[in-house]
Amino acid sequence: MENKQIYKNDWISIYRGFNKTNFRVGPASYFDDRMYFSFTPSLFIIFIGFFFTGISLWSLVWLPLLFIGYGQIYLHLPIHSGIDDCEPPQYGFYFYSEGSKMFNSFWLCLGKEVKCFHMPWQWDWVRTSVLKKDGTFEHETRNNRKDFYDEKKWRNIIWTEEYPYVYNLKNGTIQEQIATVKVEEREWRCRGFKWLPYPRMIHKDISVDFSYGGPIAREVIVEKKGFKLKNKYTGEVGERTGGWKGGTLGCGYSMLKGETPLQTLRRMEKERVFN
Repeated sequence: MENKQIYKNDWISIYRGFNKTNFRVGPASYFDDRMYFSFTPSLFIIFIGFFFTGISLWSLVWLPLLFIGYGQIYLHLPIHSGIDDCEPPQYGFYFYSEGSKMFNSFWLCLGKEVKCFHMPWQWDWVRTSVLKKDGTFEHETRNNRKDFYDEKKWRNIIWTEEYPYVYNLKNGTIQEQIATVKVEEREWRCRGFKWLPYPRMIHKDISVDFSYGGPIAREVIVEKKGFKLKNKYTGEVGERTGGWKGGTLGCGYSMLKGETPLQTLRRMEKERVFN
């Protein structure tokens, strides 16, 4: 559930929705030097529960609230800190994770200093593997780094293919590019149990560069494949093509089980939106 504001005035803001337990105090922002409290209301239930039960089997009743709470309250105080800083100091703690309701790190705020404590179940990168022309993978690990972006070194080793790629803008303009495709695989394991083969998380993707190789190389590819580039900005794809932010020059896309790189590219061509 997304957080939604249900009440606000000059002193208090209340949101509904699930949050990880947190408590912070400090100046509100660069434009507001009033002190504030930010916390999940369920934090009080944890303190009350711990007061009455201590560490016992009864703790199982309120312990889940340590991992996730409901609601969020921002309380401004009539106290001015006098701190004029883009990143003002704050004190407190919060649990954090990305893309999951279950936290995987604990952050302690000590003024300007922030300390992070990673949980043993947090996913940690183990390897990046790139498909080679002989059908095997070249592996990069923490203790064996490989600079796969060194084009001169890997040009004749890494598998690549060029394919025509068509993208339709919202205004009806058709963009035609050359997509250079590579295959990459990444593996993560639990930070505290990386020596175990499981559990693990593996993602296999295609890596795509549009109009790879510069104008001369593109002309050769186009002539070879009989493919005519219509758009003016060769090398960019998407709605921002030609603008100050620019379009997309490259991206990745997840491969499904049993898919070939070309099949994944064609699925991306149908599904992906570049805003």
